[in-house]
Amino acid sequence: MCVGERENELVAAECAALTGAMPDRALTHAVARNADIRRIPRAAYLRFGVRVVAEAPDLGALCRQLRACSFRADGFRIEFCRLDPDAPLKRTEAVPAAANAIDGRPNLSNPSERFLLAAMGGSVLFGRIETEPNRSYETHQRKPRRMSSSLPPRLARAMANLAPDARTLIDPCCGSGSILLEAAALGMRAVGCDLNPKMVGMTLENARHFGYEIEAFKADARTLRRRADVVSTDLPYGKNLQADAANLQAIAANAARLAPMAVIAAGADIRPWMRAAGFADARVYKVPKNAHFARYIHTGVSRWKPSILKGAADARRE
Repeated sequence: MCVGERENELVAAECAALTGAMPDRALTHAVARNADIRRIPRAAYLRFGVRVVAEAPDLGALCRQLRACSFRADGFRIEFCRLDPDAPLKRTEAVPAAANAIDGRPNLSNPSERFLLAAMGGSVLFGRIETEPNRSYETHQRKPRRMSSSLPPRLARAMANLAPDARTLIDPCCGSGSILLEAAALGMRAVGCDLNPKMVGMTLENARHFGYEIEAFKADARTLRRRADVVSTDLPYGKNLQADAANLQAIAANAARLAPMAVIAAGADIRPWMRAAGFADARVYKVPKNAHFARYIHTGVSRWKPSILKGAADARRE
């Protein structure tokens, strides 16, 4: 099972891509069962990878299960999560009860093992936390060169995670390199270009700062002929999205010829553009930034080549 933060529509897509399992949308948090949790360390929005130990209709039955199996752990700490807002269970009663049912002593300040006690709608679940994100994307907050419109590192990481099997990622509008930094951190070959040589210089400076091998050069995204496993980019927002629509549509059309799939951020829903460009099964995930602005993360499978996307295409149906 994996537990994710349900902050935006992108959470389900990342969960499906990394774990192969879809979260239950009825719960407050994104919770996916029967998930492959091995890739959770690279995640942006997932919180835990949990191996379920016991599950019961209520807290009393759960504690009886733990006692019956003589569950033992020393130096443990129990994390509490209410997965259903209507679940009546309270942390102050649930955590001590579960701790008393375990054969061993807790260690709240420096635990050797951590467990999750989750209150769901019709059950209470107890499991061992086996993996969680390393949050390496947070270091990229300190990149030396940035723009006001740069993607947050966490969002850029989630975009890179939508193609977890990709070996090469290309960003044809790389800007200061937000997506490329995440791709390089995940071990992908990161290639970027921009029509503005100043942006190319910013990308390369950021790459040197973190010690990443990133290839970046001046080129026109509308005519680029560099192949990759995935195209991932952040298109201009606001007035530029409408004023320069023809150029942006040309970028999308060319992207369909560069890679089997694309992950594109925009300031509006551009699925019609993506379909016209040659992307089948175009999906969109709304990511609110504040009350007045949201980014829209699109995924599409190029009609020109088979997709390598494993799970994210199933994360949201139109």
